[in-house]
Amino acid sequence: MTTVTVSLINGVERSTAHPTTFEVPNEEDRETIQVGDHVKIGLESAAAGGERFWVRITEVRIEQDQFLYAGAVDNDLIIYDIPLGEILEFDPEHVLSIIRNKERTIQ
Repeated sequence: MTTVTVSLINGVERSTAHPTTFEVPNEEDRETIQVGDHVKIGLESAAAGGERFWVRITEVRIEQDQFLYAGAVDNDLIIYDIPLGEILEFDPEHVLSIIRNKERTIQ
């Protein structure tokens, strides 16, 4: 059996490497996400490539002065076998886009 390593896309690193073609929300926006907001995150692996998708934020917490998020997968994935509603945990640097629950505007 072959093990495939899958990792979250670090939007901050990707944006730094490709500033004109890969934009992410600023730090303040990434650190003011609230339960009910939707954020786009992504997964990638050398074997399967990358896939971006939406999660609905279900938990926001701070541990050792670091924001941490949990969110439920909110659309069907094509590449990765992660079911709708599966809870994933991630950091602010993994946030690629935000739709605020109240404003419903994309940032």
